Amino acid sequence: MQALFLPAMAIAFATAPLAGQNMGAGRSDRVRATYWTSVAAQAAVMVLLVLFCQWRPSLLIAGFTDDPAVIAEGAGFLKTISWNFLATGVIFTNSGMFQALGNTMPALTAGAIRLILFGVPAVWLANYTGFELLHLWYGRQRGRSGRVQLLVAHRRIPPPTGHHAT
Repeated sequence: MQALFLPAMAIAFATAPLAGQNMGAGRSDRVRATYWTSVAAQAAVMVLLVLFCQWRPSLLIAGFTDDPAVIAEGAGFLKTISWNFLATGVIFTNSGMFQALGNTMPALTAGAIRLILFGVPAVWLANYTGFELLHLWYGRQRGRSGRVQLLVAHRRIPPPTGHHAT
């Protein structure tokens, strides 16, 4: 799944220095434009990935195994988790913007909260009978949307006023 995120990560990695340079130049209008351009690009990439994972997820798994049970489980995972991809793109962009603004604490805090609220219960629940991986997948989706809300609430970035990122 991480390989699927490479285009989105590339957009986020490019966002941070572009926004940081514009911030240093005192061009907050360009910082806002960079943010919203990155969000739009992330959305385009991630929506395409969601559609592909909903349409033919087994194609992505079949390159690694020919076991039908593994392909079915992996395809089910991708179909379930792919609904998070848009939120993941926003998280990548927000993390890049916080780096550009010189504030890495929100991304660090969000990651720590994710480990505490998702990782610890996941290890604990895995020891119970009746536990299925599907339970983790749904929990991860809920956690991802909460993380987006945390990052966006920490610093609201207003939409640009007619300027484009350069």
